Order: sequence, then structure tokens, then C-alpha cells
Amino acid sequence: MKIGRNDPCPCGSGKKYKKCHLDANEAHASAALAEVPEGARRVERDGETYVASRGVTDDQLELAAEHFAAHPGRGPAQQMVEFVQPLLDQTDGSIEAMNKAMSVGMVCWNMAIVSAEERDHLLAGFVDEAFPDEEARAAFREIARFMIARHWQMFPEIHAGRAL
Repeated sequence: MKIGRNDPCPCGSGKKYKKCHLDANEAHASAALAEVPEGARRVERDGETYVASRGVTDDQLELAAEHFAAHPGRGPAQQMVEFVQPLLDQTDGSIEAMNKAMSVGMVCWNMAIVSAEERDHLLAGFVDEAFPDEEARAAFREIARFMIARHWQMFPEIHAGRAL
């Protein structure tokens, strides 16, 4: 849900959003979009600018947009939390552990929506860089396989006609 310029600022100051945090939030968003990670690209859609991961096609972005439009009230953030819930359930509830679970979930989400070839490339590169030993790499690969299959089960319309 978008905050309107004349809505109360979510920070609780009592001021209108436009008089409180609007400028700072827009500056932060512009700065974040100015720095596109290597291999990613900017995408313009409905007047908004997003950063898309390497390997995500325009058709896949369109399918994702259609999916979110077909499920009002359950936007991308809510669906991400639902997707990552099994990982969140395994944490001790600390902010640090939940942030790590969400990060792993986002990596798995991205791996789920790219081609099998790109997924294998990402998985090999990411795992080799991120994990120091074979036991940790094997554990992550198992989590990734589970989460990728979960994505395909939860969002079948995004994967229609594709091979897992």
C-alpha cells in the first residue's frame, strides 16, 4: 500500500507525510536505484522503477505483475513472508536470525524464477562464494531445492510451461 502525500507520516510525528519523510524517502529510493548491482537492470513499470535480478526476463516480470494484481491485499512483501515462513519458523526469533532467513528466502525466490541453466549458474557461484566448507554448501543446496520447489508450488502461474 502506498502512502499518500497528505496522509499522516507513518513515523508517528503527527505531520503529513509530505512535510515529514517524503523527501528523505524519495531521495533514499533514488539513491538505491542509482546503484544497480552487477548483472541486474532497471525496469520501468507503471511509472515506477525497479531493479530486476540477472536472468529474469520481461515475460517473467509480467507474469509476476499479473500474479500480484490477481491477489489484491497480498502484495509482494506479504507473499515473500508467506514463502519464507518455513525458514522463519526455524529461527530463534531474533531480528538477526529473521533477517538472515529473509535473505536466504530472497535468494531462493530469485533462483526459482530464472531458467534452470541460470539457476545452476547462480547456485554454483553463490554457494561457492558464500559458504566456506562442503558441509555448509550441501546444507544450503538442500534448503535451496526445498525453497525453489515451494515457490513452484505456491506460484504455479509464474512457472507455467517451464521446466523445474
